[in-house]
This record gives sequence, structure tokens and C-alpha cells, in this order.
Amino acid sequence: MINQVVKGLGLGEKLEAAFGARNSGLILDLAAYSVITENNAAQYYPDYVYNHPLFTPNMRIYSDSTISDFLRNLSEDQRQNFLNLWNEERNKRERVYISYDSTNKNCEAGDISMIEYGAAKVDADLPIFNYSIGYDVNNREPLMYEKYPGSINDVSQLQYMIAKTKGYGYNNIGFILDRGYFSKENLKFMDECRLSS
Repeated sequence: MINQVVKGLGLGEKLEAAFGARNSGLILDLAAYSVITENNAAQYYPDYVYNHPLFTPNMRIYSDSTISDFLRNLSEDQRQNFLNLWNEERNKRERVYISYDSTNKNCEAGDISMIEYGAAKVDADLPIFNYSIGYDVNNREPLMYEKYPGSINDVSQLQYMIAKTKGYGYNNIGFILDRGYFSKENLKFMDECRLSS
């Protein structure tokens, strides 16, 4: 079933163009692992691969340390290139309603540049990172995601996300937002961009 979804969306080709053949297969394997097991812990991945078909060339099995190295070495340029390819073929003429929300996660990891103290939703007295995602409500598909430092207020990121959405070529868009995004500055910016929410 996952293979059919991947083929139907042209996901394999887009991932391969952005990350290369080996890496695209590994990304799909990790995504399938997360969906099937409802888990994302790298140390359990090797057990999973012994019992499931894989997308990696020759069904190559990688260790959890290789997975960690792989994820650490993915570049921002590769990530952005994939998002560009993902949004490139979409119909920009029809109205798209984007459901947008953000959250943050506490982090106990070591020296990571975007981990900072900020307004955590669950305050564990730890530094946090923020992330957000925008979904096409009509097609029920994600369009973009962002990660940003923990000290940045998520409400302030809305204008950046709107500019990025327009940069992908979406002009006939509406947003579904929770009330926390409706600051005076954001409403003014949305009016200037002729957007509705």
C-alpha cells in the first residue's frame, strides 16, 4: 500500500532528484518504518527491516548509527530542493486552503544550533525547537514544513510562511489558523497580500 502511495505521488522520483538514489530509498524506508510501527527510534529500525520489504537499492539494511549519520548529514539545500520539487507541479490556479499550525518540542540533545530557551508549551525547563507544517486541506497533503529556533515566537513565523507559500506560486490561497496567529501585524500583512483566513 505504501509503495502505491509513493508511486501515485511521484514521491520516489522527487526524493531521488533531491537526495540521490540511496538516500531517497532510505528516506522512504524510514517513513514506512514510522508509519507501520508508529515509532521513530533509530535503534529499533534494524529489527524492522529484517521483516519488511525496503525501498533502498538491493534492500540494503543499515545500522542505527548509519541512520543517525545519514539524518545528521542531510543539508538544508537538499531539503529545500525537495520542497521546491514537491510544490512545482501543483495546480496554482485553483484555490488552495492551507491549514497551518506550529508547535515546539523539548530537547535534551547536545550542541544543536537551533535549540534555545523559549516559550515551551510543555515547560520541562529544557531548551526547545519549533516546527510548523502547512497542509493542503482539499487534497489532504502536506505542502511545506519549517523548523526554527526555540526563542522565535511561532506567531511571528506566519508572515515568513505566507511569503514562502507565495514564492512557490500559490496566489489563490486561504488559511485555516488558530486564533493565536491573529496579531495586528499578521492581519495587516494578510490584508496587504489579499489573503483570507
